[in-house]
Amino acid sequence: ITGIYETNLSEYFDGKMIISDLRMVQRLNDWGDSIAGGLEVYVKDVSQTDVIGQNIHDAIDYDLQVTSTAFKYQQVFQWLGLINRQVNILLVIILTVICINMISIVLILVMERTQMIGMLKAMGATNKLIRNIFISNGIDLVVRGLFWGNILGLSLCYIQYQFRLIPLNAHDYYIAYVPIAWHWDVILWLNLLMFIVVSLVLLLPTAVIARINPIKAIKFD
Repeated sequence: ITGIYETNLSEYFDGKMIISDLRMVQRLNDWGDSIAGGLEVYVKDVSQTDVIGQNIHDAIDYDLQVTSTAFKYQQVFQWLGLINRQVNILLVIILTVICINMISIVLILVMERTQMIGMLKAMGATNKLIRNIFISNGIDLVVRGLFWGNILGLSLCYIQYQFRLIPLNAHDYYIAYVPIAWHWDVILWLNLLMFIVVSLVLLLPTAVIARINPIKAIKFD
């Protein structure tokens, strides 16, 4: 397929595959009409590949063999698995940084409003009520951050998807540019996960409110 389609995987595809009529391949190899080098079977559920492969192996003659794509191109799938692990590690790092930043922001808000907290307690406000106020403010920051973050991130992804501005070394990465795939369910779940985790983390800094003495807080400067 060299000259028609470029995968940058010449040792697997570009230099070893052709697109042609089956009869031409049979003629080039001096095969009869009933002979082919192999048959490719597509499965709907990739997780069932090994099971289906074993069933086919049990049904065919002993001199034929079944090879899965994952086994035949192990290096490619190992490379993809490595990328997936790196993505997961990056997401964990990002989530950790977000949680630390939110804890710092809420702690600063609490410290800046120590006198206000003391006055609210002196007027009869409970720790739970005051904590809910700060948690609500924190959640508002999280929602706004997710909103503008999604706008900016998805916009940059769309630009890359359309114009491929960020290149890659095809020799090392098997692709000439950073690819973008739109998986809206993944984006939704990531946003939901970020919201839940960061909202729960907000409980930690607001616990400081229970330790604030109203008399000392009112005198605090």
